[in-house]
Amino acid sequence: MINGNGQINENKIFFTKIKLKVLKFINQYIKKYNYSPTCLEVGRAMNFSRARAGKILGELYELGFINKGTESHRKMTLTLEQKKLIKKICELENINTKDYSPKYYATAI
Repeated sequence: MINGNGQINENKIFFTKIKLKVLKFINQYIKKYNYSPTCLEVGRAMNFSRARAGKILGELYELGFINKGTESHRKMTLTLEQKKLIKKICELENINTKDYSPKYYATAI
């Protein structure tokens, strides 16, 4: 990744709190329902469009934070290593890793 000074830094990525919130939502959704949310459900939960959700999910996939299958629209998965990485990022950012508010689940159904 190239930083603002034009220097390459392969040890760091640009990772926003929105991306972290989306990851946490996906993780909690899978825990609760035993399958992944759709782009529309992610968008509704985060209060942005399905297109914006798809863009963020694509970025997360490119960064290696989620896996996507090809068999259905509920195709996102998180490996154990990815879950550990999410927790580590939360700890580094001092962000609460507890469950997301139930209101997100209500809007995602």
